[in-house]
Amino acid sequence: MMKLKTVCVLMLAALPVLAGVRKEIETSYIQRYKNRAMFLKIPVRGLRQTLHVTGSGVGVDNSNIADPLAFKVGDQIRITGVAFEDDYIRFNVSSIDLNRESQLIFKFATRLDENFSQSRTFDTALAGAFTEGLHYADVETAREKFIKDQYDQLIEQFSSTTGADKEFVIKAISEKNPEYVAARREAAESKARLQEMTKETDRLSNDRRRLESQLQQLRIETGQNKETLQQLREEQQRLSNQRGNLERQIAQLQRRNRDYELQTNELLKKMGVKTAEAGDLGKQVEALSSGIESLRSDRQGLSQKLQQLGKELEQLNKKNELLSAELKQAQALNERLNSDFKNLTSNRDSLAGRYTETRNRKEILERAILLDQSLSWEKRWERREDGDYLLADLLMNQRKIGILEVKVPETAGRIYTVGFSMHSPDIVEFSEEERKLYATLGSGAVAMAAWSGAPGFEATLLKTPGEQSIAPRSPMQWEWLLGGNLSSRQPISLHLQLINSEEQKIFLDPLEFTLRPSGFQAWVQDKFSLVSFAGGALLVTLAGLVGLGFFKRSRTSAGYASTGREDYVVPKKL
Repeated sequence: MMKLKTVCVLMLAALPVLAGVRKEIETSYIQRYKNRAMFLKIPVRGLRQTLHVTGSGVGVDNSNIADPLAFKVGDQIRITGVAFEDDYIRFNVSSIDLNRESQLIFKFATRLDENFSQSRTFDTALAGAFTEGLHYADVETAREKFIKDQYDQLIEQFSSTTGADKEFVIKAISEKNPEYVAARREAAESKARLQEMTKETDRLSNDRRRLESQLQQLRIETGQNKETLQQLREEQQRLSNQRGNLERQIAQLQRRNRDYELQTNELLKKMGVKTAEAGDLGKQVEALSSGIESLRSDRQGLSQKLQQLGKELEQLNKKNELLSAELKQAQALNERLNSDFKNLTSNRDSLAGRYTETRNRKEILERAILLDQSLSWEKRWERREDGDYLLADLLMNQRKIGILEVKVPETAGRIYTVGFSMHSPDIVEFSEEERKLYATLGSGAVAMAAWSGAPGFEATLLKTPGEQSIAPRSPMQWEWLLGGNLSSRQPISLHLQLINSEEQKIFLDPLEFTLRPSGFQAWVQDKFSLVSFAGGALLVTLAGLVGLGFFKRSRTSAGYASTGREDYVVPKKL
C-alpha cells in the first residue's frame, strides 16, 4: 500500500514535467509562423541545422560545417511546420518552390515548461534567425551583420590557433587586401608629394622674401612720392592764395585809378569854367597843376607797381603750371604702383596668392607651437577621505588658465576619475603676445585624455567620450578602469592634449604615476621585496653564528673555572 502511494505521488509530481508547453501557446506560435515566407539571417547546412538559444541571442552550431549549404543568408524560405519537443523547438523550412527542405532546431539549455518561461529568449532567437524583409535594407543589414560576426570569429580563431594578437592577424589579412596595399602606396606617394611641397614651400619662401624686399622698396618709394605730392599740393595752395591776394590788390588799384581819373576830369572841367569867368584864379590853377602833377606821379608809381605785380603774377602762373605737371606725374606713378600691388594680391592662384595662403598656415602653426611651449603644469598633492589626489594648475607663461584633478591610481582593477576645467581669466591683464596665444585655442577647442603604460596595461574609458568640448568654468570628467595583466608595480602616464578650432593639437606634458597589481600576493610582494627578504635572512644567519660562538666560549670558560676550584679552593667550616 505504501509503495502504491509513493508511485502515485511520483507520477503526480512528474505530470508538470511531462505535460510540456500549453496547447494555446504552441497554437499561437504555429499560427504566427506556419506557412509564412521569411528571409534567413543565418546559413542552414544539410537537412538539420541546430541553433543554441541563450539569453544573449542565438548561436549557430558548427558541428555540421562539412555538410552542403542548403540555404544562404538572405535566402527567402517558407516555414512549413512548427513543433514543440522536450527541450527544443523544430521549424521545418523549405524553398519557395518546395524543391529544398531542411529543419531548424532551436535547442534550449533546459526543458520546456508548461508556461514556456523561455519565450522571451526564444523570441530573441527568432529575431536573430528570421526577418520579414519588408525593406531591402533589412536583408542587406542581416548579411552585413553575419559577415562581421563571421569575420570577428575568424580573427579570434586565427589568433587562438597561431598565438598571435588580433592586431597582427588583422594586419596580415590586410596585406592581402588590394585597397590596403593601394592605401599604403598612396601614403608613400603622399610622403613624396609632401617632400615636393616642402621644396616648393622653401622656393616660395625665397620668392616671398624677394617680393617682400621689392614690396618694401615700393612702399618706401610710395611714401616718398606721397610726401612730394603733399608738398606740391601745399605749395600749390600757397601760390593760389597768393595769386588771389594779388588779384584783389590789382582790382583795388584799378578802382583807385578810375576814381583818380574821374576826379581829375571833374577838376579840369571846373578849372576851365572858372578861368573864363574870373581872372584871379592863377593861384588856383597853379595849385591845381601841382595837384595834377602829384596825381600823375602817383599814377606812374601805381602803374609801375601794377607792372611789377603783373610780372610776379606771371612768374607765379609758370611755377603753378610746373607744380601741376609734377603733381600729374606723381599721381600717374602712384596709380601704377597701386595697379602693380593689386595684381600681386588679387589672384589667389598666382605666386602671391599661394604665398599668402602658405604664410597664413605658417602663422597658425607658429602660434600653436608658441602656445605649446608656453604651457606647463604646477603640481600639488592633496589627501581626501576617498584617497590621494593630484592637482595640477595649467599655466600659460605663469598665468593660471585651467586646472587638472586626478585621483592618484594605486591598485589595478579600480575606477579612477580625471577632471579638467578651463578658467575664464581676465585677459585685460595679459600682454599683447599672451592675448594672441590665448586666442589660439579658439571657441571650438576640445580636450582629450588618455593613459599609457607598459605591455599588459589596459585603460578602459567608462560612460563619457574621450573628446570633450572646452567651455570656460564648465568642468569635464573622465572615468577610467585601470587594470590589465600586471605582475609587478608598473609606471603609467596620463596624457592630455588640447585641439583648437584650426584642428591643431597642443600636447601637454604627461603626468607620471605608479600602478601595482591587485591581490594579497601582489601587496606582499610590493611591501616586502626580494632584496629585503634576502637581507633579513642574511641578518638572521649572522645572528645565529654569533650566538653559537658565544655559547662555545661560555662552555670553555666554565670548564676552566671548575678545574681551578678543585685545586685551589678549600670549603670553609662553620
